Amino acid sequence: MAVTPAQMEGLWGDGGPYSHVHVIREVRILDDRVSRTFFYVKASVNPTSYATLKAMEARIDDPEILDFLRQATFVSEEEGYEWAVYGKEAATAAGANRVAGRVRDAIIRMHHLVMEALEVTPPRLSKAPPATSGEEPTHPHEAGPGG
Repeated sequence: MAVTPAQMEGLWGDGGPYSHVHVIREVRILDDRVSRTFFYVKASVNPTSYATLKAMEARIDDPEILDFLRQATFVSEEEGYEWAVYGKEAATAAGANRVAGRVRDAIIRMHHLVMEALEVTPPRLSKAPPATSGEEPTHPHEAGPGG
């Protein structure tokens, strides 16, 4: 299947799929003290990956990917599909990080399926070295932390 320009834009990456996982620590403060602490793990998955996986859902047997397809909610083209995976009061950061690692691995498996289905090989995975222009990233998801 040839990827369209709109699908490529919806992948968010530089020639391939881009998504991210968030580990969030929420500290609730009541009056002059910490009342509760929560840890959350959420993922933001690009729209093209969701649409591609949804179209091939009947052929997917990975339970985590199927959970993603059932549970993710569309936020916007810029924010993609949010997958709220974990949220607990007084859980440990280590527990949230373990969940984030499993989510990361599931997204990598998703990206492999999407790249195969769309016949996309990102420049960094091709045999030729990637061209470097020295320019700043133009897509907000390519800017990295703080940018």
